[in-house]
Amino acid sequence: MKHYLIPRDYDTVRFSQPVVSPVDGVVVYAYGGRGENESLASFEQRTGVAPPAEYSDLSLFIRPDAAPNVWVRFFHVSPTAEILGDVTMVDDLSNMSGDLEALGPGHRVSAGDLIGVGLGELSIEQHLDGPG
Repeated sequence: MKHYLIPRDYDTVRFSQPVVSPVDGVVVYAYGGRGENESLASFEQRTGVAPPAEYSDLSLFIRPDAAPNVWVRFFHVSPTAEILGDVTMVDDLSNMSGDLEALGPGHRVSAGDLIGVGLGELSIEQHLDGPG
């Protein structure tokens, strides 16, 4: 299930809207592929405004403590420096093949913790075997 979170003043907050974790859990990895970067190009083409150079436009995956087989995926987020230092970046092939697993300890978050800035679209993804 994917939810689109588009604020009324989208063009002005697109790269600064705080995004917080909805759950206690672990950010297990980040993904940044061609699909994520195309959103930046379309924004610039539509508005004539270049995104900030430091904006990374990644997807983040959080494994909730209370339901480890149901992951929360955030789209179009520029994560905090702490998260980027603790999580593994994955490539297009691993993401598309569906064989991703937690690749290290990740970054622990509590519900309400700032995880980055950005659009913050999210999906809830159930893994059918094991803890994801």
